Amino acid sequence: MDEAPEIRNLGEGKYSFLEGRQRYTLTTALGEERFVRIVSAIQELVSSFPPTLSQEERLF
Repeated sequence: MDEAPEIRNLGEGKYSFLEGRQRYTLTTALGEERFVRIVSAIQELVSSFPPTLSQEERLF
């Protein structure tokens, strides 16, 4: 991906990030390295969706 997502450190190992128009918040305390791997996996998954899918279809 070309852009780095906006990642907010909420403290105590909790993070929030924006992918497209959707904000994801992980409230389970994680180490920074593990969190970055999770964000990368989510970005890869979301980018693989066909652009014609609606937001509702992406949630399934």
